Amino acid sequence: MHKIELKEEDGSMAIGVLTAGIFTVILVMYLFSSKEVKEAAGSMIWLVAIVAAIGWALIYDHYRSGMVFEEDGIRMVQAFGRNKYWAYADISEIIARKKMFMIYDANGRRIAVYGAHLEKHPEILQILEDKHVPVQMLDIHQKND
Repeated sequence: MHKIELKEEDGSMAIGVLTAGIFTVILVMYLFSSKEVKEAAGSMIWLVAIVAAIGWALIYDHYRSGMVFEEDGIRMVQAFGRNKYWAYADISEIIARKKMFMIYDANGRRIAVYGAHLEKHPEILQILEDKHVPVQMLDIHQKND
């Protein structure tokens, strides 16, 4: 079995691209502007630089983070924070909703929430079925092909 990586399906990537793009252009324009413009901008350029950095961080987070379904468990890779790992045997159930799914441990505690459409990934559902991890699909309307 090979690893299958699942990316979050949220708007953070689009927000990151817009924010980084717009504020990086403003920052470059500032750097190549005249002395008068630089004096007029004052300390506001720091705010522009910080917002541009946040946009680039959102882009980095999208590419670096993900949930990897491996042979013996699920690994959640985070760009900013600790990576987490759960063996399939330690997972009591997965509850999938329209735009996210939640993973529960043997004690019934929610140990992870992930923003992705699990029903769009039959290969992951097959892995979970093979590993005997119960999956509940709530509020999901699938089209019959």
